[in-house]
Amino acid sequence: MSLKALGLIEAIGLATAIAAADAAAKSANVEILGYEKVNGGGRISVKLLGDVGAVKAALAAAAMVGSQVGKIEATQLIARPHDEIEALIRTVDRGRRQEPAALPDKPKLHEAESNAETVSPEAAPENKLSKTTKNETGGAGYPKGRK
Repeated sequence: MSLKALGLIEAIGLATAIAAADAAAKSANVEILGYEKVNGGGRISVKLLGDVGAVKAALAAAAMVGSQVGKIEATQLIARPHDEIEALIRTVDRGRRQEPAALPDKPKLHEAESNAETVSPEAAPENKLSKTTKNETGGAGYPKGRK
């Protein structure tokens, strides 16, 4: 796998974790893998990948901003993690954008028109507003007696 560095942020509360991850992403060239809810105490772990210097800067920014929002329990930098822990690193409980489910195909316009019921004018309900004549409206579009 050839990872250069792994960064871990453990925050208490989702708002703190999101603020810390936002600061980390904005401060350095790192990839946020996602976050995992750790059992107990509202702890949330955020995983970062990148160069050693970038991850170190991202963790420092995350710790500073996260501590202003809530509590950062710990940050950890692992330089050059071993290849055998790739599965552990890539396992993410939440936080990755998933592709939206495929929507069913919409019927084409000509198919929808051919499937629509046709109603004859005799069977259609009478609309009194649409059948007004010029004489009924007084010639100006208003009912008789109104000018």
